[in-house]
Amino acid sequence: LVNIKMNGSLVTDPNHTPNILNISIKGVRGEELVAMLDDQEIYVSTGSACNSDSKEPSHVLKAIGCSDEEANSSIRISLSNDTTLKEVNEFCEKLVYDIKILRS
Repeated sequence: LVNIKMNGSLVTDPNHTPNILNISIKGVRGEELVAMLDDQEIYVSTGSACNSDSKEPSHVLKAIGCSDEEANSSIRISLSNDTTLKEVNEFCEKLVYDIKILRS
């Protein structure tokens, strides 16, 4: 897939939590993708729990240089020590499929 951007940096940000990934997906509204994945029992979010009620673009994403469009097209993916490679692969397959649907 093209036009997917990782927000933040595992390398340059000393405060980055390695089990949390935030990505912006051009041409996709984060809220729509979250709803589609939720229907498939895959639970991601558009932001942090402390900011879940806000409809404004994430101030954190804005602070690291994301545009409003990038912030609104982002999802937050959290993994645990119990997440398996099989689960990650299943997630990736469903994510690609849903992005293609939302972009069509």
